[in-house]
Amino acid sequence: MKTTLYRIPSSEIPLLLQSLGTAHYWRPSSSFLQRWDGQFNQTDFSTDNEPLSTLPSLPITGPIVLNGILDTGVSARTVHQIIDAHFQGIDQHWIIVLPRGDIPPDLAPFVTVSTWP
Repeated sequence: MKTTLYRIPSSEIPLLLQSLGTAHYWRPSSSFLQRWDGQFNQTDFSTDNEPLSTLPSLPITGPIVLNGILDTGVSARTVHQIIDAHFQGIDQHWIIVLPRGDIPPDLAPFVTVSTWP
């Protein structure tokens, strides 16, 4: 399990997806993951607006861009969901869009923080 917190403007997310090639994408306005392979395609993978609870059980590998789950800050629940997923050893790479703010110290050992160039 790999988790990256990415400081990137929302307007640049399509460029991030293009750089990944093939990925899954989630945002709060949808309760389903979308697959990106040059365009968005709806999947049958429901997250019920709780993607961090649902993703580890889905048969998806590779990068998953999560936009909007940290818009109100990083809650204790979110910290523990990321840490729990890390220890489950799943073959997913969560790329969480971080609009602003710092990460909690407890989370630092489990994530990489990157800034969009």
